[in-house]
Amino acid sequence: MNQPHVAYLASEIPSVSATFVYREILALRNEGVSVTPFSIHPVDPDDVSPDGRRFLAETDTVYGDSGRLLLGFLHMFERHPIRTLAVLGLAVRDLVFGTFSSNRQRIRLLVQAVAGLSLSPRLESAGVSHLHIHFAHSPATVGMYAALGANISFSVTSHANDIYVEASLLAEKISRAKAFVTISEANQRFFREQLGSIGEKVELVHCGVDLNDFAPSKGSSASTVPLVFALGRLVPKKGFDLLLRAFAEVVKTIPNAQLRLAGDGPQRVQLTELTDNLGLTENTTFLGAIAKDEVRRELGNCDTFVLPCRIDPDGGDVDGIPVCLMEAMACGIPVVSSPISGIPELIENDDTGFLVNSEDIDELATAISRLLSSGQLREQIGARGRAFVDAEFNAMRNAQSLAKLMLATPNDHAPGDVVFGGPAATPAT
Repeated sequence: MNQPHVAYLASEIPSVSATFVYREILALRNEGVSVTPFSIHPVDPDDVSPDGRRFLAETDTVYGDSGRLLLGFLHMFERHPIRTLAVLGLAVRDLVFGTFSSNRQRIRLLVQAVAGLSLSPRLESAGVSHLHIHFAHSPATVGMYAALGANISFSVTSHANDIYVEASLLAEKISRAKAFVTISEANQRFFREQLGSIGEKVELVHCGVDLNDFAPSKGSSASTVPLVFALGRLVPKKGFDLLLRAFAEVVKTIPNAQLRLAGDGPQRVQLTELTDNLGLTENTTFLGAIAKDEVRRELGNCDTFVLPCRIDPDGGDVDGIPVCLMEAMACGIPVVSSPISGIPELIENDDTGFLVNSEDIDELATAISRLLSSGQLREQIGARGRAFVDAEFNAMRNAQSLAKLMLATPNDHAPGDVVFGGPAATPAT
């Protein structure tokens, strides 16, 4: 039996913001699936953690070289002129009749269609039989037209921002995809409420973690002080400003407590200044972006992991189910987060972790202090969290589920058929 060969497409592979994507690729490869990665945008090597650098050389990009993009499109037109025109015609129909969350997305659609068609010959040359796309907005738009141009099937994993803030052509993508999955039950409900019967086609496949990579630390913690660890991009939706304000309350009663915050992003200067203003300079360490091995080491040393997610007050951006919470729980570390989006599917309050209103500084501080003050409570919560992640968010089992959907689910129409709102019309080659 030939080894399945799929391509993966996401916004930025292998940037630190796409860690869960390349780890999923590794899990699929462990399942015997050959995966060729593509990135919508070029990635700055400085924005790649050490464990993701192996992907730098093997990941091709769609944008970044406009000359190459144009040549790729012309090459596609030369090889498959009728199919190219059919896909462009579909894009024009999508432009006129499709649903978009902003006019900006509508304006960019034809450029994305051309970009997708420029990718099609590379998919053909690589011998890819299926394209899987992470994020249902721009990557799925480019990827959908690329797959149709290459006459292969495609599937999509949707997350959060891509359906709540930057949604575009969701009904069309679900209808044309071989499989369309999302990472939380909350997202599934959204699709059903917004799209009715079309939304019923959306499957649930959680993101997950490798339970072998993230496991409880052997022996006692190396920390000699109460230690809080936090990890994520330094952006508003992560709520790190709220964490700092809550931690300022914690140190009033636990003055030797320490906070170690890993990650980088646009709020770095603002958060550093807030730390100074709150008098937390001696209690807080900013680690910057760190590799997987360092994350494991930090988790092995800490007493609790905190990620007080919130809905971005400016743009409405929100996390789905943060993988870093799964990693901490897999390591047996008790976690504190917020009851928004899909997070309650991972954390049951006062059982597998604590859920508090992140905007309530006192409530957040109380949850952190409660865990720092009781080793027995930390052990109980941590053990239950580890067991739950093993049962529901195991990367290997979830990769098997995704592979089954990508490679074995029958299509409503043959791969490469272009749907014009009525019966499928198969473009000639």
